[in-house]
Amino acid sequence: MKKSYIVLGVVFLLIALAVIQYPVIFQEGNPIPVFFGIMAIELTGRDIVPIPELKMIQKAGEEDHLSSYLAQREWLFADRLGSGIIYKRNGEQLNVISRMYTERYMIYEFDRPLR
Repeated sequence: MKKSYIVLGVVFLLIALAVIQYPVIFQEGNPIPVFFGIMAIELTGRDIVPIPELKMIQKAGEEDHLSSYLAQREWLFADRLGSGIIYKRNGEQLNVISRMYTERYMIYEFDRPLR
């Protein structure tokens, strides 16, 4: 009987947390890919991780990890305009929008797929 109260309390706590944090959790739509991206960063030590829908996630900070990732694909940093970052390769331009997901993570969104 006591265990059922503990389980019920934990379930209630999780539901309350989800309701309170709803805007943060669902700001990117489906939170499951973002959750797996965060787990990949935390558990594997990777600096930046691709998530679906032309996005990447990294720990908050400068975009050095993004620039390194893109440099491996021959995209070179060109300019930064507020939250927009511009990369160039062979006359092509890649626009990236950066935004904070939480105080610990940043999400980058590309204007087109990387090739």
